[in-house]
Amino acid sequence: MPPDITPDDVATYAPASPGVSADHCELAQDWAAWMVKRSKVDPATLDSRELREVKRAECAYALHVAAAGLGAGGRTSAGAGALKSVEVVGEIKIERAIMTTEQSAASAGAAADTWLQRARAHLRAAGVSVWQSVVGASR
Repeated sequence: MPPDITPDDVATYAPASPGVSADHCELAQDWAAWMVKRSKVDPATLDSRELREVKRAECAYALHVAAAGLGAGGRTSAGAGALKSVEVVGEIKIERAIMTTEQSAASAGAAADTWLQRARAHLRAAGVSVWQSVVGASR
């Protein structure tokens, strides 16, 4: 059985990333267990390095689930009326554009894909064969 992870483990794995819930961690553990089972790898034969890679894969997949808005604790988007942020530092006024809902959704989708690719790379490093669906590929 792959190692269990907690939201604290995910925060340690990627400190600058947004937080994940325990539900996201459970989904990630289920995904990793399924991937290991599917590749016909006996979890008891994994050495400590491979187990660390599986744990990293679980952390990355939990971030994928959170970024994609899957499972419990989905994200909420900013209101359409907020177009810029104003910050005053001393006598200087700094205006920053705030992402629109569409830009935010596109950014979250790209982040989710990045975390999924990292999760798959960690599983490959652990010796687990990972398949990836490709549009137009034959079955």
